[in-house]
Amino acid sequence: MTPRDAVPDRPTPTELAGLLAGGPRIGVSTSATKVEGRAHEGGRTESVWDAFARRPGAVADGSD
Repeated sequence: MTPRDAVPDRPTPTELAGLLAGGPRIGVSTSATKVEGRAHEGGRTESVWDAFARRPGAVADGSD
């Protein structure tokens, strides 16, 4: 038995796309505050993102 025989057949990208069509959307994201930390904490000053996010309408749900 080879290592390839030990692994079940994997679906092709097309087969996987068919499984998700019309179903849930999968994605990933991150945010500056999660990576860098919030402004004015730990000696940080405001970043470009902090200034942008504070502008009305810049963030769809109004959060910062």
